[in-house]
Amino acid sequence: MFTSRFVAYKLEIKDIERAEWKENKAIINGLEVVRVRVMGTVVQVKKGPGFCFLTIDDETGVMGVKGFGDEVKLLEKIREGDIIDVIGKLKRYEERCYISPEIVRVIRNPNWYILRKLELMRKIEVKPVEVAEEYIVDEEKRKELIRIIKELDEREGAEFEAIREKLKLSEKGLEELLFSLLKDGFIYEPKPRRYKVLE
Repeated sequence: MFTSRFVAYKLEIKDIERAEWKENKAIINGLEVVRVRVMGTVVQVKKGPGFCFLTIDDETGVMGVKGFGDEVKLLEKIREGDIIDVIGKLKRYEERCYISPEIVRVIRNPNWYILRKLELMRKIEVKPVEVAEEYIVDEEKRKELIRIIKELDEREGAEFEAIREKLKLSEKGLEELLFSLLKDGFIYEPKPRRYKVLE
Protein backbone atom coordinates (compact mmCIF):
# COMPACT_ATOMS: atom_id res chain seq x y z
CA MET A 1 0.00 0.00 0.00
CA PHE A 2 1.36 3.40 -1.00
CA THR A 3 1.18 6.33 1.35
CA SER A 4 1.72 10.05 0.78
CA ARG A 5 5.33 10.95 1.36
CA PHE A 6 7.54 13.98 1.43
CA VAL A 7 9.36 14.74 -1.80
CA ALA A 8 12.79 13.10 -2.14
CA TYR A 9 15.06 15.90 -3.39
CA LYS A 10 18.10 15.05 -5.52
CA LEU A 11 20.97 16.84 -3.80
CA GLU A 12 24.73 16.96 -3.53
CA ILE A 13 26.24 16.23 -0.14
CA LYS A 14 27.73 19.72 0.10
CA ASP A 15 24.20 21.19 -0.04
CA ILE A 16 23.08 18.93 2.79
CA GLU A 17 26.13 19.77 4.91
CA ARG A 18 25.33 23.49 4.63
CA ALA A 19 21.72 23.02 5.71
CA GLU A 20 20.18 24.88 8.60
CA TRP A 21 17.84 22.85 10.79
CA LYS A 22 14.36 23.77 11.98
CA GLU A 23 13.01 21.13 14.33
CA ASN A 24 13.49 17.88 12.34
CA LYS A 25 13.67 19.46 8.91
CA ALA A 26 16.70 20.67 6.99
CA ILE A 27 16.36 24.04 5.26
CA ILE A 28 18.18 23.83 1.93
CA ASN A 29 17.90 26.55 -0.73
CA GLY A 30 14.75 27.81 0.97
CA LEU A 31 13.10 24.38 1.01
CA GLU A 32 12.06 22.27 3.97
CA VAL A 33 13.73 18.95 3.17
CA VAL A 34 12.78 15.70 4.92
CA ARG A 35 13.74 13.12 2.27
CA VAL A 36 16.73 13.17 -0.07
CA ARG A 37 18.11 11.23 -3.01
CA VAL A 38 21.91 11.05 -3.18
CA MET A 39 24.24 9.13 -5.49
CA GLY A 40 27.82 8.40 -4.50
CA THR A 41 30.62 5.88 -4.14
CA VAL A 42 30.77 3.73 -1.01
CA VAL A 43 34.12 4.38 0.67
CA GLN A 44 33.52 2.57 3.96
CA VAL A 45 31.26 -0.20 5.29
CA LYS A 46 30.74 -1.00 8.97
CA LYS A 47 28.58 -3.90 10.14
CA GLY A 48 27.51 -5.27 13.46
CA PRO A 49 24.57 -6.92 15.23
CA GLY A 50 21.46 -5.05 14.09
CA PHE A 51 23.21 -2.28 12.15
CA CYS A 52 25.03 -1.52 8.91
CA PHE A 53 26.67 1.85 8.28
CA LEU A 54 27.95 3.08 4.91
CA THR A 55 29.96 6.17 4.09
CA ILE A 56 29.40 7.56 0.61
CA ASP A 57 31.40 10.15 -1.34
CA ASP A 58 29.85 12.14 -4.20
CA GLU A 59 32.96 14.30 -4.85
CA THR A 60 31.39 17.26 -3.02
CA GLY A 61 31.52 15.67 0.43
CA VAL A 62 31.03 12.48 2.42
CA MET A 63 27.94 11.34 4.32
CA GLY A 64 26.75 8.37 6.32
CA VAL A 65 23.93 6.03 5.37
CA LYS A 66 22.84 4.27 8.55
CA GLY A 67 20.60 1.22 8.65
CA PHE A 68 19.15 -0.30 11.80
CA GLY A 69 16.91 -3.35 12.23
CA ASP A 70 14.99 -4.12 9.04
CA GLU A 71 16.91 -1.40 7.18
CA VAL A 72 20.05 -3.55 7.37
CA LYS A 73 18.65 -5.72 4.56
CA LEU A 74 18.92 -2.73 2.22
CA LEU A 75 22.64 -2.32 2.88
CA GLU A 76 24.11 -5.70 3.80
CA LYS A 77 25.12 -6.72 0.25
CA ILE A 78 26.76 -3.42 -0.62
CA ARG A 79 30.56 -3.33 -0.80
CA GLU A 80 33.23 -0.64 -0.76
CA GLY A 81 33.66 0.75 -4.25
CA ASP A 82 30.00 0.32 -5.23
CA ILE A 83 28.19 3.34 -6.62
CA ILE A 84 24.77 3.59 -5.01
CA ASP A 85 21.65 5.69 -5.45
CA VAL A 86 20.00 6.06 -2.06
CA ILE A 87 16.60 7.52 -1.16
CA GLY A 88 15.82 8.10 2.47
CA LYS A 89 15.02 10.41 5.33
CA LEU A 90 17.56 13.00 6.32
CA LYS A 91 18.45 12.84 10.00
CA ARG A 92 20.97 14.41 12.33
CA TYR A 93 22.91 13.11 15.32
CA GLU A 94 25.44 15.20 17.26
CA GLU A 95 25.39 17.89 14.55
CA ARG A 96 26.18 15.36 11.79
CA CYS A 97 23.69 14.58 9.04
CA TYR A 98 23.04 11.06 7.79
CA ILE A 99 20.51 9.26 5.61
CA SER A 100 18.10 6.67 6.97
CA PRO A 101 17.61 4.47 3.87
CA GLU A 102 14.28 3.57 2.26
CA ILE A 103 15.44 2.53 -1.24
CA VAL A 104 19.02 1.68 -2.23
CA ARG A 105 20.16 0.73 -5.74
CA VAL A 106 23.65 -0.30 -6.82
CA ILE A 107 24.53 1.52 -10.05
CA ARG A 108 26.33 -0.84 -12.40
CA ASN A 109 26.72 1.63 -15.26
CA PRO A 110 28.92 4.59 -14.18
CA ASN A 111 27.33 6.72 -16.90
CA TRP A 112 24.31 7.10 -14.59
CA TYR A 113 26.60 8.76 -12.03
CA ILE A 114 27.83 11.20 -14.70
CA LEU A 115 24.24 11.84 -15.75
CA ARG A 116 23.23 12.66 -12.16
CA LYS A 117 26.13 15.12 -11.83
CA LEU A 118 25.07 16.84 -15.05
CA GLU A 119 21.46 16.88 -13.90
CA LEU A 120 22.42 18.58 -10.63
CA MET A 121 24.60 21.10 -12.46
CA ARG A 122 21.58 22.11 -14.57
CA LYS A 123 19.14 22.16 -11.67
CA ILE A 124 16.59 24.95 -11.64
CA GLU A 125 16.24 26.97 -8.47
CA VAL A 126 12.84 26.30 -6.93
CA LYS A 127 10.88 29.13 -5.36
CA PRO A 128 10.79 28.91 -1.55
CA VAL A 129 6.99 28.65 -1.56
CA GLU A 130 7.25 25.23 -3.24
CA VAL A 131 8.12 23.39 -0.05
CA ALA A 132 8.11 19.65 0.38
CA GLU A 133 4.90 18.64 2.06
CA GLU A 134 2.50 15.75 2.03
CA TYR A 135 0.03 15.86 -0.82
CA ILE A 136 -3.08 14.02 -1.93
CA VAL A 137 -2.73 11.54 -4.79
CA ASP A 138 -4.94 8.89 -6.37
CA GLU A 139 -3.37 5.82 -4.79
CA GLU A 140 -5.42 3.35 -6.83
CA LYS A 141 -4.25 4.89 -10.09
CA ARG A 142 -0.66 4.99 -8.81
CA LYS A 143 -0.78 1.29 -7.97
CA GLU A 144 -2.26 0.54 -11.37
CA LEU A 145 0.45 2.62 -13.04
CA ILE A 146 3.18 0.72 -11.17
CA ARG A 147 1.66 -2.56 -12.36
CA ILE A 148 1.47 -1.37 -15.99
CA ILE A 149 5.06 -0.11 -16.00
CA LYS A 150 6.25 -3.51 -14.75
CA GLU A 151 4.11 -5.25 -17.37
CA LEU A 152 5.39 -3.13 -20.28
CA ASP A 153 9.02 -2.96 -19.19
CA GLU A 154 10.90 -5.60 -21.16
CA ARG A 155 14.35 -4.13 -20.69
CA GLU A 156 14.78 -0.39 -21.22
CA GLY A 157 11.67 0.80 -19.42
CA ALA A 158 8.02 1.28 -20.32
CA GLU A 159 7.43 3.87 -23.04
CA PHE A 160 5.16 6.85 -22.27
CA GLU A 161 2.67 6.36 -25.11
CA ALA A 162 2.35 2.63 -24.42
CA ILE A 163 1.59 3.40 -20.77
CA ARG A 164 -0.97 6.04 -21.75
CA GLU A 165 -2.73 3.63 -24.11
CA LYS A 166 -2.98 1.00 -21.36
CA LEU A 167 -4.05 3.37 -18.60
CA LYS A 168 -6.48 5.37 -20.76
CA LEU A 169 -5.37 8.74 -19.39
CA SER A 170 -4.80 12.11 -21.03
CA GLU A 171 -1.18 13.11 -21.63
CA LYS A 172 -1.37 15.72 -18.87
CA GLY A 173 -3.02 13.29 -16.45
CA LEU A 174 -0.36 10.67 -17.02
CA GLU A 175 2.45 13.20 -16.69
CA GLU A 176 1.09 14.32 -13.31
CA LEU A 177 0.78 10.73 -12.11
CA LEU A 178 4.28 9.82 -13.29
CA PHE A 179 5.68 12.93 -11.69
CA SER A 180 4.16 12.02 -8.32
CA LEU A 181 5.83 8.58 -8.48
CA LEU A 182 9.15 10.04 -9.63
CA LYS A 183 9.13 12.54 -6.75
CA ASP A 184 8.35 9.83 -4.22
CA GLY A 185 11.09 7.52 -5.51
CA PHE A 186 8.85 4.65 -6.68
CA ILE A 187 9.99 4.88 -10.32
CA TYR A 188 12.86 6.39 -12.31
CA GLU A 189 13.44 7.49 -15.89
CA PRO A 190 16.41 5.61 -17.45
CA LYS A 191 15.77 7.28 -20.80
CA PRO A 192 13.57 10.23 -21.79
CA ARG A 193 9.89 9.21 -21.68
CA ARG A 194 10.71 5.67 -20.50
CA TYR A 195 10.04 4.50 -16.94
CA LYS A 196 11.15 1.67 -14.68
CA VAL A 197 10.02 0.66 -11.20
CA LEU A 198 12.55 0.87 -8.39
CA GLU A 199 12.64 -2.55 -6.76
